[in-house]
Amino acid sequence: MWFAVLSSKEVEKKPVGVRRLGKDIVFWRDSKGKVQVLEDFCVHRRPRLSAGKVVW
Repeated sequence: MWFAVLSSKEVEKKPVGVRRLGKDIVFWRDSKGKVQVLEDFCVHRRPRLSAGKVVW
């Protein structure tokens, strides 16, 4: 099944963290404007990716 999580207008270059269906996820746009999504944590040190910034 698919679930709408955010409107496309809500996703910009700055990471947007949300919690849906018990999962913390982060959305952002890459250098080409394409929406990207990951679980909202760094696998190395475990901080939230949504607290960071996108650097191209």
